[in-house]
Amino acid sequence: GTRASLRLVPAQWQIDLNGDGQVALWEKYMFAIPKRAERPFRLDLPSSNQEYYEREYQLDAAIRVDQSDVLWALSYHRFLEAALANVRAFDLHPSGQGIVLARPALLKLAHRFIQAGLGLSGQMRKSVLAERDDNEEWIANPQQASSVFPLALDGNDFVTWGEILTELDALLQGRTLLPATEGGGGVLGQFAPLCRAGSALNVAKAYLKPPSAGTIFSFRQGARLSPMHCQEVDARHPLSKLPELIEQARKSDAGMRFLRYLYWIN
Repeated sequence: GTRASLRLVPAQWQIDLNGDGQVALWEKYMFAIPKRAERPFRLDLPSSNQEYYEREYQLDAAIRVDQSDVLWALSYHRFLEAALANVRAFDLHPSGQGIVLARPALLKLAHRFIQAGLGLSGQMRKSVLAERDDNEEWIANPQQASSVFPLALDGNDFVTWGEILTELDALLQGRTLLPATEGGGGVLGQFAPLCRAGSALNVAKAYLKPPSAGTIFSFRQGARLSPMHCQEVDARHPLSKLPELIEQARKSDAGMRFLRYLYWIN
C-alpha cells in the first residue's frame, strides 16, 4: 500500500529571503523544482515572469519523503559544510595575488565533512536502488516512474555514481593521487598548485597535514605545493582514475548535462 510519510510541495514554500517585507515572484518560487529536461547545466538570474516559472518548473511537484530522501539531504548538508569550511580556512592576500591559509584546522574539519558526505551518498545510492514502491518519489531508480527529480537516472548513471564515490574515497584516504603536474590539461593543469613531474597531489595529506597558518598560495603560474603534499606516483599510490571517469561521463552526456548530474546528485 501507500507508505505513510511527509508530503512536500516545494513550490508552495514562500519566504521573504531579502527581508524587505514582501514575497517577490522569485522568492515565491525559490524552492520550485525544475522540469525534467535534457538541457545543459545553467544558473539563471531570478525571474519576475510568471510564464517563465510555469514553463520551466514543476509548480505542482510533490514529494513523499522516504529514507533515501533523508540521506540525500544529509549528504548535501555535509558537502555544503565542507565547502564552507574550505572557504573559511583561507583569507585573500592583501595584494590580491593569492590566498593565505589562515585557519589550518578548518581543512581537517572539511576532510571529515567530505568523508561523512561520501558515506551518506553511498548509503543513499544503495537505498534508492533497493526501493520497490513508486509514489511521488524524489530521486528515483530506473524502475520508478513517479519521480519529480530534474534528471532521469538510468542504470549507467548509478554505475557512474558508484565509481565516482569509490574513486573519491580512495583520493580522500590517500590511496590514490590526483594529477596536478605542470603542463597538465584541464582545470587542474591550469589552476591547481603544481607538483613536479613524476609526482601528484596526495589529497589526504593536503587536508590532514596542512601547512602552517600564514602560508601564502600565489595565483601566479608555476606556484607549487609543499613537497609533503606532492607524492611520488608508484604501485602503492597510483594516479586516480577520477579525472578520466568524469571526462568520459561528460563526453557521453549531452553537452554539460554531467554538471547538472553532479549538482543534483551531490
